[in-house]
Amino acid sequence: MSWIPLASRLGLEIALGYLVFLRILGPAPVGRFFYRLTGGTAVVAALLAGLLDLVEVLQRGEARTGDALRLASLAVLVLVSGLVLSGKPRRRRRGLAAGIAALGLSLAVRAFDGGFGAGQLAADLAGAAVAGGSCFAMVFGHGYLTVPRLPLEHLQRIQRALEIALILRTGLSLLFLGLAWEAVRAPDAWGRPGPGMAGWLDLGVRYGAGLFLPLLLSRMTGSSLRYRNTQSATGILYAMTIMVWIGEALALHLERQWGTPL
Repeated sequence: MSWIPLASRLGLEIALGYLVFLRILGPAPVGRFFYRLTGGTAVVAALLAGLLDLVEVLQRGEARTGDALRLASLAVLVLVSGLVLSGKPRRRRRGLAAGIAALGLSLAVRAFDGGFGAGQLAADLAGAAVAGGSCFAMVFGHGYLTVPRLPLEHLQRIQRALEIALILRTGLSLLFLGLAWEAVRAPDAWGRPGPGMAGWLDLGVRYGAGLFLPLLLSRMTGSSLRYRNTQSATGILYAMTIMVWIGEALALHLERQWGTPL
């Protein structure tokens, strides 16, 4: 499997996670610029994913029905991006709902085209919440540096949602690893059993740095917020975002190697 569709899917997951957590945030006294910045980030990530899709179609030399559906869903996101970036809450809610539906459809088409079906889609949606949500939480945490009276409950709500997403993502990943364990333990080209030293290292980083450590950091973020220490919480979220993105990138690499979503 080429790296291009994998990179495209990661871009879609980040975009979807941003929009979902923007919806979870709801109205907050952070100004229109924040909503336009975060909504614009999601739109740009989705458009880059669409550009990678076009490159992949051109390399393949033919278009399939799934390609048309994926690109059509991104076109819907472009059409509603004005609503997403709008400063009016009602229009923004409608735009977010349409954008989330469009990106969800695009991920669903990819999941069923790839042959994994509902399991792949569940893993992708959880990955979107983790990859996009961690970055969104980190960006929103910086709002407390510029808006000192910003209510703490907004970041607490985002942190709780992110922790739930991390737990779900970890559970699904471990489930798929267990289901694919025979393939993981299969002999390599030289007849050596198991994933080998590089494979074990990839698995260790994927779970240790990409899932278990972010779960610990999420708990630390919650503790910092209980003491109203938003600066520490934002710093922890910054480290979490880096760890999560490393883990999700490795998950895509291992999926290509072993044929299962991790």
